[in-house]
Amino acid sequence: MIVPPRFTFPILNRSKFSLFALLAKLNTISGALGNPQIDHELNINVMEWAKAHGAFIHEHVKIRYIGEGLSGLFASQSITEGEIISTVPFNLATQSVFVNDDHDNNDKGLCNLFYNVHSSIIKNETIQTPYEKYLTSRTHHHLPLNWSPQAKKMLKELDGPSTAPLFGFEFQDIKERIQDCGGFDENMAMYSKFADAVSLTYTHYEGVKGRDHAALVPFMDLINHANGKRSNTDSNHVLDEKFEFIATRAIEKGEQLYFSYSRCSYCGSCFEDGSFVTPHLFFHYGFVETLPQRWAFENIDLIFDIDKKEGPSDDELEVNFVEPPTKADIYFMKKELKRLSFFRRDLMNSKGKILKTISEFELDSISKFLQALVDAFTHALESAEVHHTEEIGDYSLDSASLPFVIPLTLLFGGICSWELLRVFSKSYRT
Repeated sequence: MIVPPRFTFPILNRSKFSLFALLAKLNTISGALGNPQIDHELNINVMEWAKAHGAFIHEHVKIRYIGEGLSGLFASQSITEGEIISTVPFNLATQSVFVNDDHDNNDKGLCNLFYNVHSSIIKNETIQTPYEKYLTSRTHHHLPLNWSPQAKKMLKELDGPSTAPLFGFEFQDIKERIQDCGGFDENMAMYSKFADAVSLTYTHYEGVKGRDHAALVPFMDLINHANGKRSNTDSNHVLDEKFEFIATRAIEKGEQLYFSYSRCSYCGSCFEDGSFVTPHLFFHYGFVETLPQRWAFENIDLIFDIDKKEGPSDDELEVNFVEPPTKADIYFMKKELKRLSFFRRDLMNSKGKILKTISEFELDSISKFLQALVDAFTHALESAEVHHTEEIGDYSLDSASLPFVIPLTLLFGGICSWELLRVFSKSYRT
C-alpha cells in the first residue's frame, strides 16, 4: 500500500511541561500488578519450559523486571539485524482456527479462543503448564473493557463527537462481548476468570500471517510495544510450523526489545488509514503510547503524527500531517479543545463524588489519555498556525482551560488522583 505524502511542520518546544516527555520515561504496557519476584519466576519458568519443548530463544535475550508490575525482554549483548530472536512451535500456543476471511467466522474464531483461554486458566494448578500458570496470574482490570460502568461512561463522554469519534466503534463490556459469542452460560459473563480470559485474548493474541488463525504465544508476549526508532523486532511466521520473531535492525547491548502492535508485518493498513492508532491502543491495552503517536479521527480526513524532531536536541517536537490541515480541520481542533475544557471543568466540579463511583486507577487513566489528547490538539494547532496564520486567528484558551495546556506533570510524579484534584481545586497551577 502506498502511504500518502506527509507534510512536516516544526513546532515549538513544550517538552519542559509536556506529557510526552514524561511518557517517554514510562513503560507503555500496563500489566498486572503483583509480586515482582513471583512474576519474574513465572516468566523464567515459561522461558525454560518453552525451550524444553522445542522453542528457540536467542542466547542474548534476557527477561528483566522494569517496574509497575511489568517485565520486558532485553539484549544482554548486541544482536545483528535479521537474527532470529525466538521461535515457538505452534503446538505450545493456545490457539483458535478461523474458518475463512468472513468477518462473522473470524469473530467466531475469537470466541473459540476465549473459551480455550478460559479452559487453560481454570485448570487445577497441578496440571497447568508454566504458560497456563503465567496466564492465570494475569489480571486485566486496567483495561477499559473491564472498567466500571461509571468509568466507561466518562470515557465515552471524553470520546469525540459522533461526526469524528476517536475510537470509531461502540464500547462493549465483558458481558456484552461474551453474549455476542453465543453458546455460553449467561452466568459465565459474571465469572471473573472468564472476564480475564476475554481480556487476555485481546491483549495477548497473535494473528498469523498468511493464515486465518490466532493464538496466545508463550514468551513472545513479553515483547512490549513501541513505534518509531525504538521498534526493533517483527514477526516472521513460518506457516504450519512455528511463530518466529526477528530483529528488524541492529539491537545494542542493554536495549529493550520492542514490537509494534499497530505496524507489524501482518497488521495490514490499520496504521496508515488510522483505524488502529494511539486511541485504539489505549482502549484495547490500557496505555497511552510513548512517542511517536498517531492521532486519527473517524469520518474526517485528519490524521497526524507527533514525534521528536530529528536533530541534536531531543527537546523539540514536530507534527507530521498526512494531508495538509484545512480550515475545517483547524476549526474542529479548536472546537474540541473548547469541549475538553468543559469536560475538565465538569470533572473539577464533581471532584468530591468522582472517587465514590470510579477507582483511582480509572481516574488516573482517563486523566492521562485526556491530557495526551489535549497535548496532541495543542501541538497540531501550533504547527498548523505556521502555515495558516490568516485562517486560524487566536485559538488561545481562557483561564478555565489552562490546566489542559499545561500538562498534568504531577500525575506522573507519584501523586494520586485525589491529591491531584485537590491541588487543581485550589488553583489552576498558574
